[in-house]
Amino acid sequence: MRRLNQILLVLILALGGLVSLSFMEKNSTFAAEKETPYSTLGNKVVCPVTGGLFNITEKSEKSVYLGKVYYFCCPGCKTPFEKNPDKYLKKE
Repeated sequence: MRRLNQILLVLILALGGLVSLSFMEKNSTFAAEKETPYSTLGNKVVCPVTGGLFNITEKSEKSVYLGKVYYFCCPGCKTPFEKNPDKYLKKE
């Protein structure tokens, strides 16, 4: 009986951790994407920081803000955007 209680406790703690991670990811302002979807590769987009037009590549920096993916023309644009996204999104 004691062994069963231990197993149940481990399962409850593991499930609680998963629910907690899911909640944090959904409620996070920024989220990271692991890969660029193939459907976006080659698309022309505007960098929200510089306003320049560029093609999305596998190496393009990106950030998810409020559920939308933003791509950047260079690695140097991602940090200022993430520090103050509203400053750059006012241009849209």
